[in-house]
Amino acid sequence: MVPEGCRVVVFLHLDSEGPSTTIHLSCFQDEVSLGKFCGNTPPASIRTSGNVAKVVLHAGPSTTLHGMTNVNQKFKLSYNTSRETCGDELNTPSGIITSPGYPSSNMYRRTCTWKITVPKGRRITVEVLDYDVDIAGMPGIWFFNDFAFESLIARYTTDTIMPTSISSTSNVMEIYFSISRHMGRRGIKLRYTSDLPAGMYRCAV
Repeated sequence: MVPEGCRVVVFLHLDSEGPSTTIHLSCFQDEVSLGKFCGNTPPASIRTSGNVAKVVLHAGPSTTLHGMTNVNQKFKLSYNTSRETCGDELNTPSGIITSPGYPSSNMYRRTCTWKITVPKGRRITVEVLDYDVDIAGMPGIWFFNDFAFESLIARYTTDTIMPTSISSTSNVMEIYFSISRHMGRRGIKLRYTSDLPAGMYRCAV
């Protein structure tokens, strides 16, 4: 377990005797499997999307493993932490927004906030390019017309249908995406653009 807001990166080094070594490695996050690997070449690293991970390692009965930190000298397991941001402050007239790891997302108990600001007088339109989330993860996405809760434009959860586009009535928009459980789907991909409202034009200088 590492501090909240951090992610765990697990590194496994195996130094085995004999070419017939078979390793069974499983990595879990709150009992949800992040992957299972079998063979004599383990993955270089496994990255979680939360601050807790459990690793289960089994080696064949005829295998002798050597390591530096284990008292039985069987393997060496090390980990590192990384603090990953989820969300951003966007100040360009247009851009692409994706959930962490898209399109091979492995989110778990994450909240992401994107704050979009475009030149005054413009309006923001968000197009939904991809919305592939696991209903069991209880996902939700909120669109705000300002950086305040009372300016809610729309809210979409597992029991609502996501539209193809959402528009603001001002030059700022906040997008809030949350998932409370494991999500092994692609995630979300949005594209935002900005333009002057219909009937308005920019005066030439």
